Amino acid sequence: VTAIPGLVRDRPEVVVARHLGPDPRLSRALAERLRDAAVGPASDPLDQVALVGSGSTHLSAVDDLAAAARDLERVLGAPVSPLSITAELSGALAEFQASAVASYLLAEGHFARTVWAAGATAGVPVVSTPIGAHPALIELILARYDAAAASASETGVPVR
Repeated sequence: VTAIPGLVRDRPEVVVARHLGPDPRLSRALAERLRDAAVGPASDPLDQVALVGSGSTHLSAVDDLAAAARDLERVLGAPVSPLSITAELSGALAEFQASAVASYLLAEGHFARTVWAAGATAGVPVVSTPIGAHPALIELILARYDAAAASASETGVPVR
C-alpha cells in the first residue's frame, strides 16, 4: 500500500490533511468506547490497558501509537501500553496481563475481528469496539479539513 502523500506528490492542486492521530479527541472517544465495553462483571477498574493499533510500515507510526497510549493513560488514569496487531498479539496481551483492550481502529472489519479474537484468546475481559462514528472523531475530521483548507488557501490552491 502506498501512502496518500506519495500518490499525489506530482499534483500540486491536491492538498492532503494531516493524519488523524494521535489526538486528545481520539483519546476521549477511546475512553468512551472502553466504558461502553466494560459492563457487568467486566466493570472492575481498568488497571492494565492495551491500546491496539493496526501498525504501519512508517516508523513514525510507532511513535504516534506510543503518544496515543500516553494520552489515553492521562484520560483513563490507568497504565496504557501500545501494541500493534501481529500474529503474537494474544501472547502479548496475556504477558502484559491486560484488563482491557482499547481498539485504536476506525471501523469494524478484519483488524477489529483480529483484536477481538486476540483479546478473547488471552482472556481479556474488556475489548472495546472501534472508534466508529463517534462525535469526537467527526470533530477531529472537520478540524483536519479546516486546517488543510486554510493551508491550501495560503498557498493559492483552490478548495473544492
